[in-house]
Amino acid sequence: ARTLREMMHASGEKILLADSSKFGRKSLGVVNKITELDKIITDDGLGREEILKLEQAGIKVITV
Repeated sequence: ARTLREMMHASGEKILLADSSKFGRKSLGVVNKITELDKIITDDGLGREEILKLEQAGIKVITV
């Protein structure tokens, strides 16, 4: 996780690719705060309310 965190800090743009089932779950390992992301690419299963919250935090959400 430490190496991945360092790679993310060195990158120009931080993009998360995850299906909608991963949202709203807790994890034992945290690599980065979601608010530090620039974009999230996910499927159309993510609710509109959650998308609005992410966009209000300055994160561009792309659904496919």
